[in-house]
Amino acid sequence: MSLPARFADLKKTIASSYPNFEENVTKAWAEILLELDKVTKTIKAEGVDVSTSISIVLYHSINQPYVRSIYLRSISLTYID
Repeated sequence: MSLPARFADLKKTIASSYPNFEENVTKAWAEILLELDKVTKTIKAEGVDVSTSISIVLYHSINQPYVRSIYLRSISLTYID
């Protein structure tokens, strides 16, 4: 799928407004890929059977390192009446 030319122009405008844009973007992507590799290894080691949501009512009574691990995997807090 090809985007309209105005998007290429917008990209050039944005890139030209940041010093060392290409170098910084390349560095940022390298950092993202390293972090993705770490997370992938963690998920591979721990498995995918991890809850990604907890009840807001239970939040403070749950082991905080466990809560953090859920948060790092995209937490969803649910409200229960």
